[in-house]
Amino acid sequence: MHNRLLPPPRRHQLLVSLSAQGVQVLHFQRGWLGWKQAHAHRADLPDGEGYLPALQAALGACSQQWRIPAASEIVWVLAGDILGILPPTATSSEAGPLLPFAASSVLTQTDHFGQGTQKSLLWIHKDWVAEIERISAACALQTVELFARAQLFQPLSLQCKGQVCMVLEGEAAGGYCLHILATDGALLRSRVLETASVQDGAVLAALLKLELAALPDGVLGSPAQNVPPQNVQLWASAPVLSALDESHWPHARRALPARSVAALLEQLWRSSLEGIVLQATQQYLVQKINFWSSVGGAVGLIGLALMLWHDGQLERHIEQTHEDLRQQAPKVEAAKLLKLKTLWMADAVQAAQAQEAAHQTPLPLPQLLAVLPPPPATLLYLRLDGQKVELAGTGDAAALQWLQERTLPDYQPFAELPVPEFLAERSDIGIHLQTEKLPPAPPSAEPEAASSEASNAPEKAAKP
Repeated sequence: MHNRLLPPPRRHQLLVSLSAQGVQVLHFQRGWLGWKQAHAHRADLPDGEGYLPALQAALGACSQQWRIPAASEIVWVLAGDILGILPPTATSSEAGPLLPFAASSVLTQTDHFGQGTQKSLLWIHKDWVAEIERISAACALQTVELFARAQLFQPLSLQCKGQVCMVLEGEAAGGYCLHILATDGALLRSRVLETASVQDGAVLAALLKLELAALPDGVLGSPAQNVPPQNVQLWASAPVLSALDESHWPHARRALPARSVAALLEQLWRSSLEGIVLQATQQYLVQKINFWSSVGGAVGLIGLALMLWHDGQLERHIEQTHEDLRQQAPKVEAAKLLKLKTLWMADAVQAAQAQEAAHQTPLPLPQLLAVLPPPPATLLYLRLDGQKVELAGTGDAAALQWLQERTLPDYQPFAELPVPEFLAERSDIGIHLQTEKLPPAPPSAEPEAASSEASNAPEKAAKP
């Protein structure tokens, strides 16, 4: 059955194994270290009409003595005379015609243990289900699942190594059960045997052969009347195997492992096998999933609302930033122009300081204006440092020729000047010229000769 990692808030569960001779009850309790077996009890049951009242009394006594809380879950393991098995058949797609009762009067569940495509079917009459639920309710318990006793031995089929597994288990005092499992572990047959038929080897061998012959065609790999001995294994206790004559039963025989029924029941309870489910045991898990889904949805909506609010705040901040940039753009342009003018003034101051240090007198502005071409020529750039003149402006070829035909006093003819960087983007700059001051002329030879004669005159006068 399913004991999840996150089980519902239950702390007690009962497991009841019912047979024709008695009942065995196991109590499992959940603690800090998980589930563990807390109590176990076995009681004999009488035959006839006193069977069910004795069963209810034994179960009620265990529930009261172990202080089982009301509405605790109970799981039943039933023998083949109560919970039947329908083997898988390849010829019929529907199980209804093969059931011994009408399909509406039984509960069924597919056994998924086998690996084949054809699955066996667990079935139980609804009258037995009603009686089991009545007994459980009388003991303040809730029936959740019904297992077949043959499912206790399905893990054993893995040791049969591809052979049909026949398990004969029980004891003389408590009765015997025969279970037949397919090579992949699927349930084929389960029935209760009389003690006398098990103790007589010849009768037992005939009964086993009869059960093999009743299996569907193809289960053993050949017709039932020609079953190969190597394709079947019989598992039973040592006394049963010793009573079975090899001449009557030529198939393989193996001794059952020495494990108590209580251990097998606990192994089934802790496994992932499924029986006939009467009450879903996952309501608490579903409620938890719904609760945390609602919480997650609410958190997601809150997160989405916060994201939308934050997105709106960012958009408003971006719009405000763009508005501030638009308002600051004229001021930025004015600051750039002021910076450019400051650089020009710095260049003028630097040139003035250089001229003052070199004791150079800059060219008078009227002399420069006298040689500039008439409008529409325009002067946009002028640099005077006393030694060099640079100018740039707008004008056509006539204006450029005007300047090249005229020269400044004491300056060389105009030459080509690269367009200043701050005017490079303009396409109407037609004038960009420069000139340098002529070097000073060397002193003439006549003054030097006159000075020489004047210095020699006193010497001549002094001679006798």
